[in-house]
Amino acid sequence: MKATNELQFIGRVGKGGAKVVTESKNPFISFSLCELNGRNQERNVWLEVTQNFKENPPAVVDRIRQGAIVLVKGTPYAKIRSSENGSYPQLAMFADNIEVLFDALND
Repeated sequence: MKATNELQFIGRVGKGGAKVVTESKNPFISFSLCELNGRNQERNVWLEVTQNFKENPPAVVDRIRQGAIVLVKGTPYAKIRSSENGSYPQLAMFADNIEVLFDALND
């Protein structure tokens, strides 16, 4: 039995697509997803996704571009962000699985 919760999230990749960070002791990729839903909400739900890798970035990273629709599964957590309007909680995830469902349209 798993000791942690697992979150599944489908969303559209935000501005900039995936960023690959290799200068750190533990290299990783990161990107943000905006929830896909048919409801009219005052605010969109955003998820910050991070996935560590050992040697080379996962092959899927080249497809994680702005506008692509992506399914992620992993361990959720929350962090605090600061802005000119004060602090607010940010939903985030350590991803175990990343799957691109629909590629971004070409510009």
